[in-house]
Amino acid sequence: MTSKSQSLIFLALLKYFLLINDAHNIDLYAYNFEKLISSWRNLWNENLPFYFVQLSSIDRPSWPYFRDMQRKVSLKIPNTFMAISSDYGDSLNVHPTHKQPVGERLALLALKNSYHKNIIANGPEVKSVLQNGKDIAITFSMQKN
Repeated sequence: MTSKSQSLIFLALLKYFLLINDAHNIDLYAYNFEKLISSWRNLWNENLPFYFVQLSSIDRPSWPYFRDMQRKVSLKIPNTFMAISSDYGDSLNVHPTHKQPVGERLALLALKNSYHKNIIANGPEVKSVLQNGKDIAITFSMQKN
């Protein structure tokens, strides 16, 4: 449970890992995730940046869908930023095995978005996917300084 403290001032909120009580209910997870962000912002500041780590790459059939849902939430809710961790994950471990690079990714996001540093904080993102027979063309968008 989180409660408001009059003596604390937050520059941003950072959440490492969002627990999944029902690993098969993506819609419920998305709803609860969005409610978490809005409730914390209601306590402190409606525009407070919210940073989080995407779920790791553990070998669970539904997790790619959860990771995509997290990506969509980060795009849908303003001032919300996601650090990718799947490339540092382990198929047998729910947590990324290499935590320092994941922390560095969060730091880059914060430096760019909360401290307004002129840096590249994310890698390329898929912009479109086109299939033509057996060929697939993927277009990426790249963040600019």
